[in-house]
Amino acid sequence: MNKFFLYIAMLLLVFSCDEEVMVDNDALILETLKNRQKEYRSDRLKACKEDAIIDAEIYVDSILFSELKIELLDSVKMIDKPNRPSRPEYIKDVDTSEISPLFRLKN
Repeated sequence: MNKFFLYIAMLLLVFSCDEEVMVDNDALILETLKNRQKEYRSDRLKACKEDAIIDAEIYVDSILFSELKIELLDSVKMIDKPNRPSRPEYIKDVDTSEISPLFRLKN
C-alpha cells in the first residue's frame, strides 16, 4: 500500500510540473510602465497644485499686507503744526510812575 501511494504521488508530481507558466515579459513591462506613468502624473499634479496654492497664498498675503500698510499709515499720520500767530507790536508801558517797594522794612 505504501508503494501504491508513492507511485500515485510521483505521477501527480510529474503531471503537475507538465504545465509551463508562460509569462509575457512585454506585457509586464508595459503594465509596470503604465503604473509608473500614472504615479508620476499624480505626483506632478499634486506638486503643481501645492505650488499653485503657495503662489496664491503669497499673492493674497501681499495684497493684505499692502492694504494693512496703507491703513496703518493713514492712522499714524501726524497733525500738521498750526501756523504761529503774528506777533503783536511792542506794548509800551502806560504807567510812568516810579516803582515803589511792596513791603517796607522796619529798622
